Amino acid sequence: MLSMQPLDEDLPPGESSNGHLPSSPPETFRKDELLRLIMQSLQDLGYDHVVDTLQQDTGIDLEPGSVHDFRQSILQGNFTLAETLINTLPLRHKDGGLDQAYFLIREQRFLELLEAKQTIKALQVLRQEMTPLGQDVQRLHQLSSLILCSTPEEIKEQIGWDGSQGSSRAKLLEKLEVYVDPAVMIPKARLNTLLQQAREWQRHECTYHISNNTDFSLFYDHICSKRHFPNHTIQILTEHDDEVWHISFSNDGTRMASISKDNTCIIWDTKSFTKIHTLRSEQSITFGAWSPDDTMLLVCGIEHSLRLYDTGSGSLISVFEQHEDQVTCCAWLPDGAHFFSGAFDMSLILWNVNGSVVSKTDVKRLVDMKLSEDGSRLVTIDKASFVSMYQVDHLQLKLVGQFPEKSQSISLTRDGRYLLTNVQSPDEIHLWDLDRRCIVRTYVGHEQGEFVLRSTFAGYQERYILSGSEGHGVYIWSRDYQTLLDVFPGHQGRVNCVCWYPGETAMFASASDDHTIRIWGLVPEVSNGDSSLGKLEI
Repeated sequence: MLSMQPLDEDLPPGESSNGHLPSSPPETFRKDELLRLIMQSLQDLGYDHVVDTLQQDTGIDLEPGSVHDFRQSILQGNFTLAETLINTLPLRHKDGGLDQAYFLIREQRFLELLEAKQTIKALQVLRQEMTPLGQDVQRLHQLSSLILCSTPEEIKEQIGWDGSQGSSRAKLLEKLEVYVDPAVMIPKARLNTLLQQAREWQRHECTYHISNNTDFSLFYDHICSKRHFPNHTIQILTEHDDEVWHISFSNDGTRMASISKDNTCIIWDTKSFTKIHTLRSEQSITFGAWSPDDTMLLVCGIEHSLRLYDTGSGSLISVFEQHEDQVTCCAWLPDGAHFFSGAFDMSLILWNVNGSVVSKTDVKRLVDMKLSEDGSRLVTIDKASFVSMYQVDHLQLKLVGQFPEKSQSISLTRDGRYLLTNVQSPDEIHLWDLDRRCIVRTYVGHEQGEFVLRSTFAGYQERYILSGSEGHGVYIWSRDYQTLLDVFPGHQGRVNCVCWYPGETAMFASASDDHTIRIWGLVPEVSNGDSSLGKLEI
């Protein structure tokens, strides 16, 4: 496990005690490579005369003349010359690389002939020059279908190509760079690529980097101070009369829904955290889910039904009654017209929002479910301690995998690949890679107990794990390094649920058995002068 470097919280953002991230002694780069990268960048910036001077003064050429001629042959549409020249350049992979490059060049030639309405010549290129190469049969079939197009515009639309006068030749050149030895033909904007990689590495190594809205400078190493993480209680909401079991922010971040044992769901305005609506139920509710456009809210719990509310007016739209036992969870499809519900009656139902049942699947007694952001993967967990994965395609549900895991709640990354499970005995949170069907990280330190705790992914690129605890604290771990970064005290009872704010503001909420919801943000000294509380400024 990689140890985390201590941070000096008294230093300005972006600086460490010596102005640099800890590092090994600097490596010496080859002078000719460095100069060539500088020349390429200057050329990209339009300083061709400076490049000419550098080449003369140093005796180092940006690229060999053959590479320059090859680039020009592609950009000018002289594809016969391009094939001749690429045959003289050293390739990265000799086995099949040349044929693949020929295929790309001839494809461009084929498309330009079709665009010029020279259909017979285009067909000859396809049959006599491309097909014998034995490359990408599916692509050949796609290209052959273009023969039936009646206009150049139809060809462009069908294949997503912008023509010989567009950017297609420049894009072809980028594809061909992959096959040529980069020491001879420098990949496009190579220095910029290296700087982007360095920036991403610094973001990844920065312990408290939680926002993408950050200005990076090339003049100093990037480090966020701990005080730029929302570790300060900025508001305590006390309107519930009993334990608060579930909280969720609307997708646009303007509202929050809290669900309590007191049989109410309160919708809050997140600018002032004042109540907008109080939705009441005859029995306890335990779970809520916002519709994709945030105009509706589904709630479920002890009852055998789900209730759908209008979040604008707070009025009840409809009640869905097909389950025969406690409805424990629900999840919306991205179209906003359909949703799933799971219950203890061993059924998983796909609903139309108009009340009709699209499908009903026999399952174990479900306790939680999550759906990927694109709606293609549904993950459930049941009382029998099994996680089930489903592929969702055009409202069709297909079971694609199962594995044992003893947990009562789950959380899913936006892309649907990684899953969090809260496990009892021992008290652990597991991070599963669903594509590989294995645990890749384990987080410890909190107290799970016997009740439901809902953990979540948090921060920039979901790089943190947040969880409540039986021990009244909010726990935060580094997702990659499994390091427990901090424990935030404040609640006087079990912390049941934590939820990260979906916008740029550095903020999250926690719900507890002490009947309160705490809103966590930046300490006031960080927020002073900033109208957007918690916004990361570096």
